[in-house]
This record gives sequence, C-alpha cells and structure tokens, in this order.
Amino acid sequence: ASVESKLISVVSRDLMNSGRFQVASRNQLPQQPSQPAQINWNMWSSLGTEYMLVGSVVPTAPNSGKYNVTFQLVSQLGNQALTGRVFKNVSSQQFVALGHTIADYIYQTITGQRGYFTTKLAYIDVSHPYDLRRAQYSLIVSDYDGQNPQVLLRQKRNPLASPVWSADGSKLAYVSYVNGRMAVYTIELRTGKRTLVANYPGINSSPAFDPVSKILAVALSKAKNSATTQLYLTKPKANGIVKQLTYSGTNTSPAFSPSGKSVAFTSTRGGQPQIYMMRINDLSAKRLTFSGTQNFDPKFTPDGKYIIFMHQATRGGSIEIAKLNLQTNKITTLTKGPVDKSPSIAPNGNMIIYTKTHSNGSLGLAMVSLDGSIHINLPAVGSAVNIQSPAWSPFLG
Repeated sequence: ASVESKLISVVSRDLMNSGRFQVASRNQLPQQPSQPAQINWNMWSSLGTEYMLVGSVVPTAPNSGKYNVTFQLVSQLGNQALTGRVFKNVSSQQFVALGHTIADYIYQTITGQRGYFTTKLAYIDVSHPYDLRRAQYSLIVSDYDGQNPQVLLRQKRNPLASPVWSADGSKLAYVSYVNGRMAVYTIELRTGKRTLVANYPGINSSPAFDPVSKILAVALSKAKNSATTQLYLTKPKANGIVKQLTYSGTNTSPAFSPSGKSVAFTSTRGGQPQIYMMRINDLSAKRLTFSGTQNFDPKFTPDGKYIIFMHQATRGGSIEIAKLNLQTNKITTLTKGPVDKSPSIAPNGNMIIYTKTHSNGSLGLAMVSLDGSIHINLPAVGSAVNIQSPAWSPFLG
C-alpha cells in the first residue's frame, strides 16, 4: 500500500472509532481534490459531505524515505479551511503517529473537544493463561486502540495485574506476583526503572495514583492468610504508608476524584460488594450504589459527574459496565455482558475502554461511549486470548 493510504487509513479508523463521524471510502469519492480551490461541492451532495480533508504527501527527495505532509480540513460552509498543518521530514515509520495527530486536530476542530487518538493504553497480555508452566504475562503500552504494542515488562508464571497511570503519564503502578507473593511497584516509562511501593505480608493490590499529588492509594491485608483488605495512602517508595483510610469490611479498588479530595472504592461493609465514596480529609464515607447484587471497580469521569463501574443486577447474572450519575444517583447500564470488565475512561471523558468476554471465552478490547450509543470491538492484539486490565493514559504532551 502507498504511504498515503497508510496515513488515510489511520485517520479514517480513528474518526470512525470515535463514533462521531462517517468517513467516505476512497472508491466512493466523485473527485480527489488536493486543495480547497479544487473542490466542487455539488459533486458531493449525494454523499451528504459536510467536511473534507485535502492535502499532499510529497517525498523530500527521491528515495529519501522522508516526506513533507500537508493537510487542510475544509468545511462545506463557504468552502473554508478550518484548520491545517504542514509536517516536514516525516519518515514512513512515523505515519501511524502522524495519522493519530491529524485525527486529533480534526476531532477537536469539529467537536470542540480535545481528541484522544495520540493517548496511550496500558494493559496486561496473558499467553497460555490456563497452563501454569507456560503462562506468560506482559505489561504492554500501546496506542489508544491497542495497536503498536510495546512490551514494558514480561514474566513467566508470575502474574502481572492492575496497571494505572500517574497523572503526568510518566509512570505506571502495577501489581506483580514474585515467589508467590503480591507486591505493588511503579515503573518509569522512559527508563524502565522500577520502584517497590508496597510489599507487606498477604495482599498488596489495587494501586491508584492521586491526580494532584504523587501519593498512591493501595489495598493491603497486612496479614499472610487474610483476604480482608483495607485502603491506605502511601508514598511511591517501599512501604511508605501515610494514612489508613478504611477500617471495616473488605475494601478495595480505590479511585481518586479529579480533585484528589475524595476516593470511590468497593466495600463489603454492608454485606455484598457495593461502591462507596469517602472524603480523604475526615474519612467520612457514604454508600453510592444500592441496586444490583454487586457493584465494583469504580472510576470517576474527568469532569467528576459520573462514576463508571462493573454492575451485576442479579445473582449469577451478566456483569456489565454501568455509569452512576452522582447528582441524581441514577444507574444506567452501557454494555450487555455477559462479562464486561475493567472499565477505563478516555481523558476527554467521551469513551470507555473495557475487556469484553467473547463467545469462545477469549477476552478482547471493546469501547462504549459515555452515553451508551456507540459500541466498538477493537481488532485483536497480542496473544488475542486474554487481554486484561486496560488503563487509558492521561493526555500526553
């Protein structure tokens, strides 16, 4: 395929993935203009085209492998160029990243919201999950859609779990099992440097970064044979506990509010797992969910208006991704199950990524929009058998 078609396919896929655009395929086009003056809008009326992307990909020199890329987004209204850019000396290896960047410009220009196509995803890829001797766990950072995976960490037999991003996108916290013991670590993306954060007897799990400070919340049992975990705030160094947050029931899956002043979490203090929210300064907690058998794994939307979580309406029934409106307390299910797990929200708040269980039992990545109207299955990546715990990065750069 030509370098142009590589670029066009990335931009098209991004815009289609957002669920907000319909993109005409090249073989539908009545003309192929490269600048605004060449567009004859009358020829496009049957397609209902409102915007057109025109531009050029020109080699800087014969066989240089480098290109100058220009684009303009043109509106049918007045044939106006709404945005445009020139990118010089781009190598063909950079075309996927460039396509994501161009899609961001288009998305922001048309919707008024920042695009998320240049953000990243962290997830765990498990190969041979049911074979203890051959099982291999990889911590992956990829493009937002799971493509272009880069392995940060790989280990045999010892599971990896629960990656989460720091607020500045420079590091991840995650859970690793070593010699049969769980511990929480951070890893710097640029250097690969790892730091041990929590390594107490028993369970060390569910890290979450405070969006404002550098503090982490974690769930710890602090006892070898206990499954009862409490929540603690800790500094990102070995066993640097700052404050205990919970004292009764089993408490896990902390998630900070955008201000960093509150934490949502899962607790069994009322019997079944339900979602609670606590103010960190005075530890006052209130229960947020009352309907359904169990509700767990809460995440705040970036505007703080909703909590996205895993919802099971009836005992033994489907597990779905749902949202809770924090003003009205109304719960709306967004997916259909049978087992949808580990929701994570785009930094602009519009899309939620999660793992979906397919009919053959494999786990793949899927997306749903915050309003529930858009459902996308992402193409298979990695071992394509078992993708776990996707975590969407903040805006980067």
